[in-house]
Amino acid sequence: MKKLDDANLVLESLVRLITTTKMKSVCNLGVWCISIQQFNAPFLDSHYNSLLQAVVHALDNPIGSLSTTFEAIQVLVKDMKKILLTKMKELLNQGLIDALIHPPIVACETNASKEEKGVQHLQKSRETSDKIQSNGFLKRIRLVMTPLTGIISSKCDTSVHSSCLNTWCYMLHKLDTSVNDPSVIKLVLEPICEAIFRIGPQSKSVSSWNLCLDLLDDFILAKCKDVEYVTSNSASHHLSATKFLWKQYSVKWLPWDICQLDFHLNIIFILISQASVATVNHEYKSFACDAALRLFLSVLKGVRLELEKPSTNYNDIMLCLGTVLRFIKKICEDVSSEGSDSSDLHHTCLRFIDAVTKELQPATLESPLYKVSLDLKYIDKLQSVNNIRHAKFMDICSIVHMNMVSPAVYLIVAYLYVVFQSTMKTSKAELILKGIHKYFKFLFSSYDPLETLLAMISLLYNYVGPHCSNIWVAIAKGLTDCIDDVKELSLLRMESNNTGFLAICSLLLYPFSVCSCPQKNSASLDLYSMLNGCLDEHARMRDGANDLDLSYKDLDLDLLSLYGNVVICFLEENCTSEVGSDKSRHKHIGDCKISSNMNVSLRFASRYLKVLCTKLATEPPTGLLMTSRLFFALACVISCLHMKQDILLFIEIISCPLLQWVSHIEIWDESTKYQLQLLWTEILNCLRCSQPPIIFDSVLLKLQAPLLEKTLEYSNPSISEPTISFWNSTYGEQIKLDYPQSLLHVLDKLSRNGKINLRKRSLPYLERCRSRLGVNTALQGDCNP
Repeated sequence: MKKLDDANLVLESLVRLITTTKMKSVCNLGVWCISIQQFNAPFLDSHYNSLLQAVVHALDNPIGSLSTTFEAIQVLVKDMKKILLTKMKELLNQGLIDALIHPPIVACETNASKEEKGVQHLQKSRETSDKIQSNGFLKRIRLVMTPLTGIISSKCDTSVHSSCLNTWCYMLHKLDTSVNDPSVIKLVLEPICEAIFRIGPQSKSVSSWNLCLDLLDDFILAKCKDVEYVTSNSASHHLSATKFLWKQYSVKWLPWDICQLDFHLNIIFILISQASVATVNHEYKSFACDAALRLFLSVLKGVRLELEKPSTNYNDIMLCLGTVLRFIKKICEDVSSEGSDSSDLHHTCLRFIDAVTKELQPATLESPLYKVSLDLKYIDKLQSVNNIRHAKFMDICSIVHMNMVSPAVYLIVAYLYVVFQSTMKTSKAELILKGIHKYFKFLFSSYDPLETLLAMISLLYNYVGPHCSNIWVAIAKGLTDCIDDVKELSLLRMESNNTGFLAICSLLLYPFSVCSCPQKNSASLDLYSMLNGCLDEHARMRDGANDLDLSYKDLDLDLLSLYGNVVICFLEENCTSEVGSDKSRHKHIGDCKISSNMNVSLRFASRYLKVLCTKLATEPPTGLLMTSRLFFALACVISCLHMKQDILLFIEIISCPLLQWVSHIEIWDESTKYQLQLLWTEILNCLRCSQPPIIFDSVLLKLQAPLLEKTLEYSNPSISEPTISFWNSTYGEQIKLDYPQSLLHVLDKLSRNGKINLRKRSLPYLERCRSRLGVNTALQGDCNP
C-alpha cells in the first residue's frame, strides 16, 4: 500500500511540476519522465486526465521552448503508435464512429421535370450544406481525419496502412451522399489521395494507388451516369457504387458540379509530377502517366457533358474552357522546364493535348464566341528573323503573345511548342512523330483546315533546325492523308491572292527554310576545341621525340594526314554554307562578319598549317597529296568572301602560316606549289574587290609587309608578277605611306628598276601653271575670229 501511495505522489508531483514551473529544463525533464514511465494500465487510469493535462500544457509551450514541445510530441507519438489504431477499430466495431460522422441528412426534393435521357435531376439543397457547416459536423470529420492522414503520410508498415485505408473507406461509406459536399471532399477525399499519390507508385503502395484511382475514377464518371436519387429511407437506389478491395463498402457518388473541376485537375497534376521525379524508375513513371491520362479522359467526358447541356450559361462554358486550358498550360510549361530526361513527360503532355482536342467538340473549341488569351509565356520569348520576314512576305499573321484566340488555336500552339522542345533523340522520338501525324490528320479532318494551317505555320517558322524536317514531314503526311481520305481538293483550289493558297505555299516552302537557315552548331565548336588540344599535344610529343623513334615518325605522318583531311572537311562544309549566307549579305550592306564556325575552322587550319610546315620543312615528304587539297580549299573560302571585314579577318588569320609555306616553296611538290600560287593570287584579287573598298594605308601595309617582302621579289614570276601588279594598283596609288623597315630594300630595288610605283605624285607647281596657261591660250585662240 505504501508503494502505491508513493507512486501516486510521484505522478501528482510530476503533473504539478510541469504545470507550475518557470524553468525550461525542469519542464523538459518532467515531460521526459512521463514518456518513459513503466506503470501498468490500471494504475494509470486514475491519473489519465491529470497526465494528459500536463502534456497538453507542455504542448501549449508557455515557456517558448522548442525542446519542450518536442518532448511532449514524443509522448503522443509513442502512445498513438501503440493504441490509436486499436482504439479506432474498437470504435468502429462498437458503431461509435457512425455516431461521430453520421451526416445530417435532410430530405431532398426532386424536380418534377426530367432532364435529357430521362434522368431525374437532383436538387441540391443549400440547407444541407448550411446544416453541415453549422452543426459542428466538419469538426467531427476533422477529428477523425487528422490521425488517418498522419498515418498514411508516415512510413508505417503495410498492414498499418491497410487498416487505416479500411477505416477511411468505411468512413466514406457512412458519409452517404454528404460525401459529395465540396467541404467534405476537401477534408476526407483530397488529403488521403494526395498523401498516397505523393508517396509514389512503389511496390508497397501500388494497391493503395489502384484503390484511390478506382475511387476517383468512379467519382468522376458519376457525372456521366444515369442518376436517380430516392430519399435515404428508400431501399433501392441507382447511385454509382465502388466496390473496394474488401468488397464491403460502397460510396454514393452524385454527379459533381463544375466548381469541383479544379479538385480533379489538381489530383491529376500530382500524378503527373510523380513522373518527373528523377528517382522513380521508368516502369513507375509510365504507370503514373497512364493513371493521370485515365482520370483526365474521365474528367473530359464530364466537361463535355457540361458544355453540351442547354442549361449551361456562357460564363460556365468559359469557366470550363479556361480551367482546362490553364491545366494544359501548366503541364506544358513544367515539361519545358524539366532539367532531366523528360521524353516520357513530353509524350504524356502531347497525349493530354490530343485528348482535349478529340474529347471536346470542334463546335466549342472553334467557336468565335469563346476566345481565350494566348498566355503561354514562351510565346512572348519567341524571336525569329525567319518568322518576321516570312510573315511580311506571305501576308500571314504571326502568333502574338496575349492575343485572343480560339481554344483550338491555343491547343495547336501548345502542342507544337512541346513538340519543338522535345529533342527527337530519345526512345520516344518515333512515337512522338507518329502522334504528330495522327494529331494533325484529325485536326485537318475534323476542324477548320485553314485555321489549323494558319496557326501551325505561324509557329512553325519560329523553329528552324535540323530535326524540324522530320516534324514537317509528319504534319504534311497528316494533311495528305486527310485529302486522300475525303477526296476533297478544295483546300488546294484557291486563288493566288487567297490566304489559304498562301498558307499551302508556306507549308511547302518550309523545308527550304530549314536547309538554308544557318545553324549555330555548338557541337562543332566543341569539336574544334578538342582537336586543337590534340594538335597541341601532338606538337609537344613531336618536339620531345628523338631520332630513334622511327615508328613514331610513321605514326606522326599518319596523324598529320588525318588532321589535314579533317581541316579540309571543315573548310569545304563551311564554304558551302558561307556561299548561301553571302548572297543575303549583298542585300544588306553593314557590319557583317564571318560565321563563328568559319572563324574557328580557319583558326584551326592556321594552327595545323604551322605544325605541318614545321614538320615537313625538317623532313621533306615522300608524298602528301592532301597539302594541295588544303590550299585549294582555302582558295575556295577566300573566293566566297566579298565583305571587307571578312577578307581582312581571313588575311589576319592565314598570313603567318602562309608566310612559312611561301618561304619554303622550293621544297614542295609541283601540285602544292601550284595551289599555293592560286591561293596567293585569289587573296590579292579579293583585296582589290572587297565591299566596301579596302583602304590601303600604313596599318594594312604593316600587316602585309612580311608576305610582300617574300613575294614582290620572288624568283617565280607566277607569284612575283601578280604581287607587283597588286602593289601598283593599291599601295602605289597612295600619296603618303609609312613604309615598314623590312620592305625598304625590296621597294628601293624594284622602284629603281621601274617595276613599281612608290606613290602617286602630284605635278610640280610650275608644270601645273604651264599646263593651265596652255589651256587658257588655246581657248583664247578659239574665240578669235
